[in-house]
Amino acid sequence: MAFVPYGQAATVTLGVVAYGMTDRLAACIESLVSHEAEADFDVVCVVNPDQRDVDPDVASLPRGVHAIVPDANLGWAGGMHLVRHASSSDWLGWIQDDSTLLPGWLDAHMAAAIAHPEVGAFGAVALDASGRAAGFSGGSASPGTGVRDWSLSDPTRHGNKPTGVELRDWITSKGMLVRLTAWDDVGGPCARHFPLNCVDLELSTHLRTHGWKLVLVPDANLTHLQSQSAPGLFREFVSRWHEEEFDFRWGDPVRRLAASNGEAVEHDCHGHPDIASIERECLREASRMVVPLGKYASARLREEERRRAEELEIQSRLYVNSASWRVTAPLRWVRSLARKAPKGSPEK
Repeated sequence: MAFVPYGQAATVTLGVVAYGMTDRLAACIESLVSHEAEADFDVVCVVNPDQRDVDPDVASLPRGVHAIVPDANLGWAGGMHLVRHASSSDWLGWIQDDSTLLPGWLDAHMAAAIAHPEVGAFGAVALDASGRAAGFSGGSASPGTGVRDWSLSDPTRHGNKPTGVELRDWITSKGMLVRLTAWDDVGGPCARHFPLNCVDLELSTHLRTHGWKLVLVPDANLTHLQSQSAPGLFREFVSRWHEEEFDFRWGDPVRRLAASNGEAVEHDCHGHPDIASIERECLREASRMVVPLGKYASARLREEERRRAEELEIQSRLYVNSASWRVTAPLRWVRSLARKAPKGSPEK
């Protein structure tokens, strides 16, 4: 067993960030502490509070797992900064709370890391029940197109698992391993991407602007439930919100990276934020999106009501023109006459 209780010397820290205590988080943590690998690792779990003035009860987490409960929800990026602050390891694993590690995940990552010292981050490949690649893993960044279209370049979205360690422009954060020297070089992910979405794309791009490479490791595998950490409507809004911010900030550096041949390029670097500044960034971003989120939700609700009304009208027209409607027309006529007939008092 490679898991060691927090506080002992560990080569790798596996960081999990969750929103409240859930069954999926418990399953995720169990898969971590039971994971077998040659390298020792500890586990740091950040549980963002999901209720006002009520701290999550982390007492049920396995012994030796270091739990951190911040005063307020810091999201995915902010939570990983807390993990980094608590870690003294050389490597940091990013584990989403709806993931389960498969055998060999850490060993495959560490083998690739030793073989490729120029690489700052190593991406994992999620598998489905049949062993095929599932979801997204990593791809290329196309200059001149929005970040929303980057996922189209990911070959794993068609179930194609790479045959070897391959270079990528971006990798997803599910099961990612980051070299701590690379993390510290760029100051970690940007907390403005609160509470989630574009965190991994931003970190990938930032690493590349500093000259670090990224690869996908085909044998670093896990299962992933996909999009279980946030409600669908909220995730949809946040995706659009952060994609616009991402394109504004990183569009020009991405174009220059395409011509840099892997060399570092000038960019607007967010520096090395401390925990207090990260908390301020999260609070600022949360307050900025409150009103737009309400407007977006209202517009979506009106659109849904309009769509349902259109569907009902179409179904009504189809039924009126159907054979069933024509066959039952006489019966409906008789019933309508019966309803219109005057109702007299029964004779005594």
